[in-house]
Amino acid sequence: MTISLIRLLATYTLQTARVNDFHRAIFRYL
Repeated sequence: MTISLIRLLATYTLQTARVNDFHRAIFRYL
């Protein structure tokens, strides 16, 4: 259970980092 929780947290952090980069790209164009 702990391994799956860590895996879920890792995927969540990767998703948020990807979204942050996406927003930075958008603000760069603005």
